[in-house]
Parts: sequence; C-alpha cells; structure tokens
Amino acid sequence: MMNRWKAWLWVAAIFLAGALVGVIAGHRMTIHFIRQAAANPEWVRDRIEKRITGKLGMDEQQKAKLHEIIMDSHAQLQTLRGEAQPRFVKIVDDFDHRVMQLLSDDQKEKYQRLITERKQKWSPE
Repeated sequence: MMNRWKAWLWVAAIFLAGALVGVIAGHRMTIHFIRQAAANPEWVRDRIEKRITGKLGMDEQQKAKLHEIIMDSHAQLQTLRGEAQPRFVKIVDDFDHRVMQLLSDDQKEKYQRLITERKQKWSPE
C-alpha cells in the first residue's frame, strides 16, 4: 500500500515539474517573440505572409496582391506606432515619476532598479 502511494507521489511530482518547466519555457519564448517582433517588424510581416500563402495555397497573382496589402498595412502600423510610442513612453515615465514621489529614499533606490530591469527586459535586443 505504501509503495503505491510513493509511486503516485512520484508521478505527481514529475507531472508538476514538467508543468513548471513548460510554463517557464513558454514565458521565455513569449518574451523572445515580443522582442524579436519589436526589433524586426519585417520578420513578423514575412511570417504572416508565408503563413497565409502556405495555408491557403495562393497562386502567384494572389501572393503578389497579398504582398501589396501586407506592405500597405505594415506602413500604416509603423506610422501608428510612431505616433503612439512617444505618448506611451510619456505615460509610463509620468507613472514612474508619480510613484517615486510616494517613496522613501530607500524605496526610490529599489524602484529605480525595477525600472532599469523593466527597460532591459522589454527593450529590443
């Protein structure tokens, strides 16, 4: 009876360890994908184009038209990003400034480290 419980505990432990590894790996892959997309928008555009043409079995004429549509949409998104990015940065900077005003000197030092970590984590490599 005791051996049976030990076996089930081992199975559960292995399952939980595998789940934990999967979550960590998935998180790291997501961050890598986001950084890759931010640093190389063309990479995303090319992936989208290859996926659509491959999944739908498009002929050359359709592929050419799709390429035009993707390029046009990509240009519009780049413009939007250029317009929105400064506002986004200003909002985040304002947030950080307002939080800093709440903190003690010791907390400010720790929060500054958090800001630095955030910027390193989310900046393109």
